[in-house]
Amino acid sequence: MATIAEEENAILTQVLEQQIGSGGIIWVSPHTCWPYNSYIFDLADTNDMAQTKDIILCLLHRDLQDIGALIDQLFEKNAVFHRLTLPTPEDRRYVIDYNGSLSNTVKKAPGGRPLPWDPKPAPKYDLRIGVSRPAIDPANGRVLVYVIRGNGLGMMGDIILYENKDGKLIQIARGTVVRS
Repeated sequence: MATIAEEENAILTQVLEQQIGSGGIIWVSPHTCWPYNSYIFDLADTNDMAQTKDIILCLLHRDLQDIGALIDQLFEKNAVFHRLTLPTPEDRRYVIDYNGSLSNTVKKAPGGRPLPWDPKPAPKYDLRIGVSRPAIDPANGRVLVYVIRGNGLGMMGDIILYENKDGKLIQIARGTVVRS
């Protein structure tokens, strides 16, 4: 399993921080996520991938010339899972479950979900998040990332287009790809 480059880690750190919102704790998958790594998309099916690309373009209100190469890069970079190499931040606003300990605890969160520690104060919400490797266009500062979020009741997968301005990611478009 390949590791993720330092530039991508810096981007993924910002993506995760932006998912946190006003508070709470996020549990992060230790591996990259992308819907066609599962039953949803078939990378070998060119028609399926073309349709997926059209859906992403439509969701983000962009044309092929604008972000087509970024979508292709996103598909290529995420054809296989990669292990994240991000540290869990000291403030523990998100925890990357590298050793699988989140599923082996006995403490319960509101709603009965297990926690890896006894948080004080209690989290405002209980989320699991997975991220893809980011597609990066250094020429125009655009970044494309897939983020999947779940709270035990359902999952949502969003494709997010950012602009990188002086090392800070600014979201310019977002669309939901998967909802269950």
